[in-house]
Amino acid sequence: MVNMIRKALAGFILLPGKERTPAPEVPYLPEAVICRASALRGYSDKDRKARFMLLNGHEEADILRRLRAVVVEDESPLRCGRYEEGLNLVVFRGVYGSGGYSVEVRAVRLEGRTLVVECDYEDPGDGIRTTAGFTQPTAIIPLKRLPEGKYEARLSVRQLCRSARGLRQEAPAREVARFTFKVRA
Repeated sequence: MVNMIRKALAGFILLPGKERTPAPEVPYLPEAVICRASALRGYSDKDRKARFMLLNGHEEADILRRLRAVVVEDESPLRCGRYEEGLNLVVFRGVYGSGGYSVEVRAVRLEGRTLVVECDYEDPGDGIRTTAGFTQPTAIIPLKRLPEGKYEARLSVRQLCRSARGLRQEAPAREVARFTFKVRA
């Protein structure tokens, strides 16, 4: 009888001993990943290295505004965030003097409390025409609701080159960045 009452009330009130919400099997929304080549409205400092970070926001324009604040104005990326504010892993590859450079998200996995992001960085090679102008390859990965707690994010990159002869792997996948962050209720 007590168990039947607990089950009936479980959706309406918090009961002691209730299990935490399990982490999603797929921690991101695959259909919502945004990969773009131009992100920071004319920014052209090629000395800045690639960045991997957590930014908040629900709309692409808001996330890109925060990315600009971090990369251009040296603000700190998030270290703690809430799902309601929008949580996004962002891969900013850097600034290039021409087109033909890209970033593609291959996979995002949740392994315990670690989010592993696998990306391909593609560069133009011999025989590939590129556009003139600065580009900043960027990937935005919106996260689903994760249980409250501390997480680690790791970025693994495989380097590719596209030439007139086709696409070839220049370097095998290797971890290039990592950081920790907290998800609050």
